[in-house]
Amino acid sequence: VAVDRLPNFLSLPNTPDGKPLPHHRCSIHLNSENMELLDQALADAMKGRPSERPMIELCIPSALDPTLAPPGCHVISIFSQYTPYTLSEGRTWDEEERNKYADNVFEWIEKYAPGFKASVIGRDVLTPPDLERIFGLSGGVCNFIK
Repeated sequence: VAVDRLPNFLSLPNTPDGKPLPHHRCSIHLNSENMELLDQALADAMKGRPSERPMIELCIPSALDPTLAPPGCHVISIFSQYTPYTLSEGRTWDEEERNKYADNVFEWIEKYAPGFKASVIGRDVLTPPDLERIFGLSGGVCNFIK
């Protein structure tokens, strides 16, 4: 995701100069306040449904290396857990499903960092089948071996 400013999290607001703070330089986890949230996200995925409240991990590499984006802008890698490889009810990961899921993830980020959606200037959404096809990750799973 390309953004025109750093996310401004309610829990630790940005400084007026807009420079990266320590939390911008590490993994940021959202929707992981308790095990029940993670459990529900997994249960949804096992039924072939993208989670309505996925665990979201953000990494902002441009907060450490400003050469990765134009001045004032940033790149954010967003990983969501758990996302099914195969969707229920015969649905496929077409453009509509892909964007619907990404929009939901962005809505959740917006709750933690108001203004996030307005800061987005570009995005590329990869689904589990994309991860398998592009990177050879069996089942689109990147954090364990199936």
